[in-house]
Amino acid sequence: MPFWNMAMKPDSFNFEEFVWEHNVNLVHYAGSWAVPIRYELDDDDLYALLDQINGVVMPGGGLLLIDDDGTQHPFYKTSKKIFEYSKK
Repeated sequence: MPFWNMAMKPDSFNFEEFVWEHNVNLVHYAGSWAVPIRYELDDDDLYALLDQINGVVMPGGGLLLIDDDGTQHPFYKTSKKIFEYSKK
């Protein structure tokens, strides 16, 4: 997920998105491997990845998903695609 507050970002971390360690541990402790899904993936790559995994942990946080003007954050758009894919 993206940083929703740049004060969260340490100086030594040069990426715009992250995965909380406890989310990775949750998957590992359940006996599986964690595979991060980047929210900037195009649809073909996203669906190809989803075809190869058997579950998704949807993280939460303080990110503003939809602005006041109705603009949807790319994280929200990708999460919505994943949710709709899982219903199929």
